[in-house]
Amino acid sequence: MRKLTDKSIKFCQEYVKNGYQARQAYMVAFGQEDPQRASVWAYNLLKDFRVKGEIEAIEWDFKNVWALSGITKEKMIWVLKDMMEAEKIVGKSKDMDGNEILTKAPDHTTRYNGVMWFAKLIGALSERKPAEIESDIQEYTEELGNLSTDQLKEERTKILESMKIV
Repeated sequence: MRKLTDKSIKFCQEYVKNGYQARQAYMVAFGQEDPQRASVWAYNLLKDFRVKGEIEAIEWDFKNVWALSGITKEKMIWVLKDMMEAEKIVGKSKDMDGNEILTKAPDHTTRYNGVMWFAKLIGALSERKPAEIESDIQEYTEELGNLSTDQLKEERTKILESMKIV
């Protein structure tokens, strides 16, 4: 049986390191500049049993490092929960007394990454193609961007209740 190439191994490492973004991992590992081609080739690589085995080995290494450092699933869930509520500063102003007022908006990139990491942590990515899930989450994240603050709070409560965290 042929061994994986150095670039294929780098793809596996990048794939786990970047939160299972196959296209980005392929572009880094192979120097591919065309996102379309990177998506196709990354998808093909992920079907290779040797690549799957390498990814599992890398994940096992990460799990061991986490265990030794005291990082538990519970701690990860709380960090990911914070990521899913992330906001960014989009403006600054001052009130009449000269106090600074920050205007915040949802940080969709961080929220998306939090959802993806959480989905991987609970095993939700295992039965569907990552590209399908990324598409679904991207649509959901865009929908969240159109909600009011109260609607976002309701959605957050529903998610946390479904995860039995609240």
